[in-house]
Amino acid sequence: MMILNYVYFVASLLSVLYGIQLSDGQLIYQNFYDLAPTPLPFPACRANDITCLRRGLRTFFFLMDSGHMGMRPIDPAQINSVVVAMPEQQVTLLLRNVNVTGARWTKLAERRFNLAGGKSGVRFLSDLHITGELTMNMAENINPFMAYITMDMQDVESNITYTWTGQRTYSNDDYIIIGPARIAVRNTRIPTFFLQPDNEDSNIIDQVLQARPSILDHLSNEVVTALMHASENNCSAEEYNLFGEAGQAYAIEIQIGHPYQKLNVIVDTGSATLAIASYPRPDNDQYFYADNSSSIYESGQEVQAKYSQGMWVGKLVSDYVSFPSLSTVKEVRSDIALITKSHNFFMNGSGWQTNR
Repeated sequence: MMILNYVYFVASLLSVLYGIQLSDGQLIYQNFYDLAPTPLPFPACRANDITCLRRGLRTFFFLMDSGHMGMRPIDPAQINSVVVAMPEQQVTLLLRNVNVTGARWTKLAERRFNLAGGKSGVRFLSDLHITGELTMNMAENINPFMAYITMDMQDVESNITYTWTGQRTYSNDDYIIIGPARIAVRNTRIPTFFLQPDNEDSNIIDQVLQARPSILDHLSNEVVTALMHASENNCSAEEYNLFGEAGQAYAIEIQIGHPYQKLNVIVDTGSATLAIASYPRPDNDQYFYADNSSSIYESGQEVQAKYSQGMWVGKLVSDYVSFPSLSTVKEVRSDIALITKSHNFFMNGSGWQTNR
């Protein structure tokens, strides 16, 4: 199952003007800041030559494994967490510390042209092996059930459609610029699984998944989708994850809780507290909804801080925190101060809701 930048690279290999032979051109991500980028060593293929394109796909995985152009291997891939809420089934599943293997053996099954809207498309088939820590909450039980799950998915189908444009440089090299891609995932068969250890929690989870295979199907689809987005920045530089203005502050986007909520946190090297807005303010209605997180733990302790300018009061909790722009940094549980009242603390128009 392919992640988004993987799709962009493969699509760059595949999407060329139909009928044009690429024997004298190379395909590469277009970088408008480099006048002479280094071409990727893909084999020269016609757009409809599936056999040749499959060899290019194998080359692509070799390039990722070797760190070509800053790429990172996606096999094995690690995902912090996946949450599936199914109200009609009265079941919520949380899968944490997910490890996915098998992506490098993905097969190119089909190449399609002249789709609706002038788009092109590809279809991939993958066999994936997944492990993780599974927590199940049911409406009729207060306490959750927990187990380790191992899941095998065979012939997982990925259908990718995308737009593209061609460009030729002054040196007559041909480039393909890929637009937004739409990725649809479908399991051709229900995944197989087993649970550990052999105890009451595992037996109850097993009974639910065996009786309601749609839950397992939904969970596996969410894992594959998360795999795509988790490696979305595989070919992007991580130094571009900060935003802000000099003289004001610099911030980074973080994810808090399960299911996660995205907030902007100030990168403050002089602070030891992760303090988060948990109430709406007149200038900014973005804040952390504590009641929406199933993984939050409240200590019952009040915390506060006073500065030369400004102050805040809140309560001490703990919850899971991750960085979407730093895919190599694992999710951790952290102490968090939920700000319930403040004065002159948040800067108007700053776009941030937290301080670190």
